[in-house]
Amino acid sequence: MCEYCVGEGCICGREAEGKYSAPCGCETQGVVKCPNCGCEGQPWWSDIQLPESVTQLLWDLNGDAGFFPASKDKIVNSLSEEDRSWFSENLPSRTYQDTGDIAYALSEKAMPSIEWRQTTVDIIWKHPASTLFQGQHLIVSQDQDVVLVSRTGKACDEFAAGKYSISSSTCPQLLASSRKVLPGFQHAVLEGSPVFFLPAKEFEVSLSVMGQTKSLRRVMANGVARVRVSSPKRFVEQIGKKANYNSQGVLSALERYSADIAKKEMENHELDELSSSGASILGSVLGSGLRSLGLEPLNVNFSSVGEFGPGVFPRMPPQVRAGDPQSAEQMRQWAESMRATQMAKLQEIQQMQKQVMEQRQRAMQQAGVAPSATTNAAATAAQRVCGACNTPNPQTSKFCGNCGKPLVAPTKKNCPNCGQQSNPEIKFCGNCGTKL
Repeated sequence: MCEYCVGEGCICGREAEGKYSAPCGCETQGVVKCPNCGCEGQPWWSDIQLPESVTQLLWDLNGDAGFFPASKDKIVNSLSEEDRSWFSENLPSRTYQDTGDIAYALSEKAMPSIEWRQTTVDIIWKHPASTLFQGQHLIVSQDQDVVLVSRTGKACDEFAAGKYSISSSTCPQLLASSRKVLPGFQHAVLEGSPVFFLPAKEFEVSLSVMGQTKSLRRVMANGVARVRVSSPKRFVEQIGKKANYNSQGVLSALERYSADIAKKEMENHELDELSSSGASILGSVLGSGLRSLGLEPLNVNFSSVGEFGPGVFPRMPPQVRAGDPQSAEQMRQWAESMRATQMAKLQEIQQMQKQVMEQRQRAMQQAGVAPSATTNAAATAAQRVCGACNTPNPQTSKFCGNCGKPLVAPTKKNCPNCGQQSNPEIKFCGNCGTKL
């Protein structure tokens, strides 16, 4: 079906070798009927965001050949009383041949300027208009850039700060991606949306990567990348479209992209190399990747790169024999030591995850994005819980805000073998494997 036909069941598009070809003639602006099947074509003003009263008038009169030609008085008198005053003031006094003639005459009065009046500090914002009308004004503030994006997501014309009039000369790339206009037809409609940017705004991308080395050792890296948009057109096509042109989506997409880049690089190195030089290795490859997206990496910093568990445990005792008490005791000690090492590594992971959540929360606050439920949960987990009534309290509190009892920090356990301290819930020493 042709998407520009009004009539249901239009089959003027043809199948040729399994591919759709020979599009309907009403894909061209300015036709009243499709030359292939005769169905009614969409009027050129159908997709323009006009005031409701204007749209209602145009659809009521569309196709009514008996009403036209019509004077201004005839048009105004056909309206309800609540709409008459606005049309009487804004509609020029002359004779109109069709609804398109009325739409064009009202365009300057009815079409608001395209601009972004920021209410929050954002990274990217897409204007809700899906079509732009010739003569409509585009206003770009001093700290903004605009890229016009076609209906297929292609980045077209770019605008710096200033005031512009939408036309075929100011928007040649978007015009080429829009419906063709019949020769002599004056009412060009460009099919696309303006996407606004803050080119000078810096924002942070949280870096949390779990991967493996060339020899399949498990490794984890955490850090943060501080960036800003340097090539808006490239950024729109690479990230903006995938993120649905909103700040939270952009941050999530960049986190996934960064993790994929770092994982692939980890597989090219051994653990010793990553442990000693992983920050520079991963930072270099990630910086190049961010530049390919149209971003300028101001600082890429991996604060920690190292092995994580489970995955690295003491070796199993050799020559374990079934029914041998000595072998059984060796197996028991080995299992306890393995479990203790696993618990210690788990604590390390939890601490890294906490740091990542804090970095992500800071990045979202800088981008004007409200913290998610996951971020709020992490903040709650960082509070001190009262042992008497289980009420969460701030870390700085000394007494419970609910029952007034002292908030006593949990006592650490000391290993009787090596002396290392562990949290009270730990059952085996993470250093030597002794049961606590």
